[in-house]
Amino acid sequence: MAEEVVLDTVDVAFELFMRIRAFFMSLAHVSILKPGWFPLQSAIMASEQILTYITATYGGRTPPVAFLVEAWAHTSHYFSEALRMQQTRSAAEIVGNLGAWENRWKWTPPTTNESSGASLSSAQPDNRNLQLQLDSVKAQLKKHQQAADRAVSWQNNQQQAKKQKGAGDGGGNSNNTQYGNGGGGGAGRYSGNRGYSSGQKKKGGKGNRKD
Repeated sequence: MAEEVVLDTVDVAFELFMRIRAFFMSLAHVSILKPGWFPLQSAIMASEQILTYITATYGGRTPPVAFLVEAWAHTSHYFSEALRMQQTRSAAEIVGNLGAWENRWKWTPPTTNESSGASLSSAQPDNRNLQLQLDSVKAQLKKHQQAADRAVSWQNNQQQAKKQKGAGDGGGNSNNTQYGNGGGGGAGRYSGNRGYSSGQKKKGGKGNRKD
């Protein structure tokens, strides 16, 4: 039985970035039970790094989409091989090691014939809509980073509150113990007074019998 292969094409750089960002976010989601392996912060930082590669310009020119797709194919292949061969390292360490894979995103623009008189700017497409979309994505990434920072801060506050509560409960038990011992002393004194009163009654009784 022949294997069917479905090719999925990417027409614009922004679409490629959204798919790469979804990949990193999914990787952080599946490792939620082990957040140290690939936390949300690593997914956000990796997405922002890829965004800088996609929006980079070389002499006023942006890399073609075909080059960006090939760069991501080589990068994702490196990630999978590094995870397979270096199982003692986390995905956050492998992705965070930019020096090992960022060279795949370096693009060298082809030389142009300046004598042709063709303007470089006229050969470039209008990327204003793409820039607006990229600015929107940057704003979303910033919101995600702020949300992640708030989550970490809330978790730290909860742990600190639990520690303070535990220390307060221990001090309260100690005070209750001291108060109970003091009450026992008062009861002893009260019992002694009763004994003294009985002694007075006994002495009075003997005097009546002498009369």
